[in-house]
Amino acid sequence: MRPPPQKRGGAQFEINGINQRRKKPLNLQRIFILFFILTTTVYLVFFGLLSRKILGHYDDGLESSKLSSDNTSSKIEDLERILIKQKLELSELKEQLKQQTQDYEKNLADAQKKIKEKSLTDTAKTDNKLTSYNSKKGYDPSKVLYLNVSDSSVLKDRDPDGKSESKYSIDVLTIGSIHTIGRAETQAKTWASHVSRRHFWLATEYDDPEPSCHETLTWEDIEAICYHCKRMGLRFWRERNAENELTTNWHNLFAHQDWLKQKDNPAGWMCAQKRFVAALSKLLATYREAREKYSIDLPDYLIMGDDDTYVNLEIVEEMLLRTPEKEVKDTNMTFDEELNTMVYPTKNTPVVWAGCRVRHPQYIIQDTIPYGGYGILFSKASLERLIQPIYCNETRTGFEWEACEHWTPTYANWSIGEKEYWEPGMSISDLMGTYVSNLNPFCLHSDWAIGYFVNHFNISRHVVPTGHLHPDKAPDDKIYFYNDQMGDVKHARLHAFHDGSEIYKRHEGHCKKFKKRCDSKAGVCHEQSEGLMEKTYRQVKALYPKKYRHLL
Repeated sequence: MRPPPQKRGGAQFEINGINQRRKKPLNLQRIFILFFILTTTVYLVFFGLLSRKILGHYDDGLESSKLSSDNTSSKIEDLERILIKQKLELSELKEQLKQQTQDYEKNLADAQKKIKEKSLTDTAKTDNKLTSYNSKKGYDPSKVLYLNVSDSSVLKDRDPDGKSESKYSIDVLTIGSIHTIGRAETQAKTWASHVSRRHFWLATEYDDPEPSCHETLTWEDIEAICYHCKRMGLRFWRERNAENELTTNWHNLFAHQDWLKQKDNPAGWMCAQKRFVAALSKLLATYREAREKYSIDLPDYLIMGDDDTYVNLEIVEEMLLRTPEKEVKDTNMTFDEELNTMVYPTKNTPVVWAGCRVRHPQYIIQDTIPYGGYGILFSKASLERLIQPIYCNETRTGFEWEACEHWTPTYANWSIGEKEYWEPGMSISDLMGTYVSNLNPFCLHSDWAIGYFVNHFNISRHVVPTGHLHPDKAPDDKIYFYNDQMGDVKHARLHAFHDGSEIYKRHEGHCKKFKKRCDSKAGVCHEQSEGLMEKTYRQVKALYPKKYRHLL
């Protein structure tokens, strides 16, 4: 029997008597859905695992940051402890510094007290020496005449022993200090023991316009002087109607604080700047008084220098006295010829020599000054001009005419305000002393002041050509042919002792003779200790045994 036909549209069918549900075929839509579900499940699982890992790292970072923060806090605490310790150490150092400062001030006060006591002792010695000298009859060449306690009566004494004496007379004025009197005494007994030396003068702090300057001048005072003379120097000169080419140059060159700090005694140096001019003025007043009271003549030469200056007086006598005198006599030379052409004229010609001349570059200013440490030499005729009264009236002639000409409008560019202190009948030396005593602050170096009065008041004759003395030098040499080029510079009047001894870019001639470079052939030397003076003196004395006294 045939089985019944299947119902095609039905959901069920029988197989082997069993009623079965027919499976529907899988289509693409179902496949996609299944794939999506599977993929989503995989992604969820993957991202779940990844998130756990990231969160784990984050937790580790937080923990690490916490540890780092703890370490930073610990370091800050350590630094704070170190800072506190350093503050304590700094506080201790401040206390130590305060104590050291107090000790220093105490030691300084003690030292100043000792210096003052020594100054008083030296003054007493000075007075004793002068009293001893004046109480003796006759001449004692070993004595140092202290300018502050000397008068014109001391000039009456002169060594009568014509056999051992030179027919020439040379006086010496040393600018020293009460603290270094031994140097001046050594000078008097060594190089100044030459038979031509008449009197040996010493100027100290007591000859300053302000004798207590060296004791009272403080560093604050020095700073104030530098401020007025250096930083506002042009205003200083303008207020005195003296702002010009010369004072502008001085303003630029005035000592600055850093340079002064390097000196052992800045206050002593500052106070000494007036001493050179004041002492020269005082000595020349003594000369004038001695002439009026006792008819005592001026020396043939006056040499002024520091207490560490060395001068070979045998060379000075030969070069500036004996030889010129013989040459003029042998050639019957007239005074005008001697004045205008003779390189080394006689004492009767007004001439001032610088042992070492300092010259500024000509393109800056036409000016020369002496280097005081190498000495300044004044002939007898130049001393006459320094002490001659001047009136600057219509009857003036010769020297007075040229001296007063400096105050005419033509030369206004070269004034330093000195006319304010001049009165008719004053000499140039009187004016110098009055000027330095009243100018405060003193905005000049001592060498500038000496050079100014010598050059601009006709104290010395004009420089003469000297190039012919140096045939081995080129005509354009700025040192050896300088004098030949100065014919039209009216105030070129300071001469170089031993022609060519000058500082202009380089040191030449005697300007090289300092410290151990000094020898028996040198005319002048600078920076000489007592030992070096004695050494050179013995060498020279061995050459001229009869020309030096036995004072050592």
